[in-house]
Amino acid sequence: MKKLIVALLSFGMLTGCVQYKDGKPVVKDNESPKESKQEQPKAKEEKPKVEKQPKETSHKITVDEKLLFGELTVNFQQVEIKDNKAIITFSWINQAGDGKKFFFALMGIDVMQNDVILDEVSGAYDAANKNTSDVYFHNAEGGEKKVTLEYELKNKEAPINISFTPYNGIEDSQSLTIDIN
Repeated sequence: MKKLIVALLSFGMLTGCVQYKDGKPVVKDNESPKESKQEQPKAKEEKPKVEKQPKETSHKITVDEKLLFGELTVNFQQVEIKDNKAIITFSWINQAGDGKKFFFALMGIDVMQNDVILDEVSGAYDAANKNTSDVYFHNAEGGEKKVTLEYELKNKEAPINISFTPYNGIEDSQSLTIDIN
């Protein structure tokens, strides 16, 4: 009988048979677990919970306004209020009379809310963006160029005032007020 038990134990060690309990190999001291050719059931993967972000609120205000200056004309198109930003879109016609011009070389723009100048947040005036920014575009004499600028709002209730100041020193500023509600 002892020979039979020794033979079975030897056979088990030689063939690599491993006992399993609850789907895991049973390992005794001084033994290492052996690979099983049976696949163990995989734990069910849980998908990470994603918090829903509030939907962006956006509304567009059509602005049909034209501001005439000696060196350029500004044709307003729209103001879009998106979350806490005012996205202002207008085109300008270069009528300076001496070739290609940048918008910012002819005109300054201030966007105000409650008498506070708002920050332009798209980087349009940043020199690092000069190859992609609308204000850095060389507009040909008589050419028309679309400009889009983004400003961080202080609140969503107060109107915004957009003021254009020519740099020629001859003309006065012109502005318009947009009710953003």
